Amino acid sequence: MPTVNAGRAMPDALYIKDGRYVLIRAVNVNPKTKGNKNFYCTFCKRKVVHSQGKKTEDSKPFFRKSPGVNHKEGCEYGKKKNLEETMREEGTLDNLHYGVKPPLVVQALESEGEISNISGDKKESGNEIKGIGTKKNPAKKHHRHILTVDDLFHELMDIKSQEEPLRSKLFSRIIGKIYYPYSQYQMLLNHRQDNTLKKYFFTAGKINVNQYKNLALDEGYAELEGVNNDIKLHVYPFDDRISGALKNLTWNIRQAKKHKEFIGLKVSIKNVSIKNEVPIIELIVYEFDQNHY
Repeated sequence: MPTVNAGRAMPDALYIKDGRYVLIRAVNVNPKTKGNKNFYCTFCKRKVVHSQGKKTEDSKPFFRKSPGVNHKEGCEYGKKKNLEETMREEGTLDNLHYGVKPPLVVQALESEGEISNISGDKKESGNEIKGIGTKKNPAKKHHRHILTVDDLFHELMDIKSQEEPLRSKLFSRIIGKIYYPYSQYQMLLNHRQDNTLKKYFFTAGKINVNQYKNLALDEGYAELEGVNNDIKLHVYPFDDRISGALKNLTWNIRQAKKHKEFIGLKVSIKNVSIKNEVPIIELIVYEFDQNHY
């Protein structure tokens, strides 16, 4: 079976304990005892190695592929490329722009819908032969699609390590285009009002330890805290799985004796309302993650 050489930093990995795979975060690995463990990719189970990161670059610990051991073909981490690899392929990053892939849960539902369509007519695809035998044009705009919140945080970290003016150029193509940080809720509101907001996009904020009480209600939501209280964000879980995961997160915050946790989310717009002269942006959340980089 072919292998994939490309890969990227991984925030977590597996190790074997009592004959079973156990998940571990890179930030939780004890550097004094890590030599006693072998670590494996969470997707393809190929061996990976732990790196402490570089304190001078504000880089958190991470896992990377082991030298000489490649990810299996189709592995999620093997398919993801960093900016250096994209630069090698395209010849330039000047024309790199960012897109957003639909949430995995939405893709799954759409796929089920296609399977249930038993009209008997085979739908021809206009993409079957498109691009075969063609070469990439470095002068033409090319897209880098981001699928998950973890992908977004990794991309932001990768951009942060670039030299100016490339760093500013790439940040301007993410922030306010597909990602609205917790300091940019006003921009999110503006883009919704002028109808330039994408169907799916990313945002971020701080979730308080007591939000699980709100999530326990029918049609419940969690409130995210931004830089100030001029605009509030209410996030509604897409399904019970997301609701349960958010409850678990707030419980873990409590266990760690913390009051808040910073998270990123993949969302779509639900509604915008005004309460006591404060705009409230209601969002449907499909996925969330912490920044492990």
